Amino acid sequence: MERALTIRNHLNPLHCSRISSALLDNRQWPNWHRGAKALVTQKAGLITADNIITLQQIIKGALVETTWLVESVENGGNFDEIVFKFIEQNRNERPTAKGISNYRVSITILTKDGGGVEIHSVWQSKGFAKLISRNNAAFVRANAEALLEDLSAIK
Repeated sequence: MERALTIRNHLNPLHCSRISSALLDNRQWPNWHRGAKALVTQKAGLITADNIITLQQIIKGALVETTWLVESVENGGNFDEIVFKFIEQNRNERPTAKGISNYRVSITILTKDGGGVEIHSVWQSKGFAKLISRNNAAFVRANAEALLEDLSAIK
């Protein structure tokens, strides 16, 4: 069963433009993304479809690497949208987050009056994790809320 979560923050157009610039250039991610203190990517600079991005951080003394595939990047007159697909997460080179599948995060930035930032996440629980799917929902919610908070804090 597919689950979904959408959260948003209404912001002024100028603020949204700055957010869009910071999001679309992965070289800027360590400046605003709390989970991207170190970043490994196939191509530095403007994010393009099919790019793989690995975020590295130290949590409780352990290296945590989270890998995402950029599925699509859409640019319109008043909006930008990026869709990321979760590939894997490793803690000290051991797989974690194995109970979640088809996890995608869509970030939409609307740069006009009444616009803002929206984060839409979809995922499925797999295997034994279906019995404790609340843990996956909490994982997805925490990721989305942290991302929205980080993006909204860009000045």
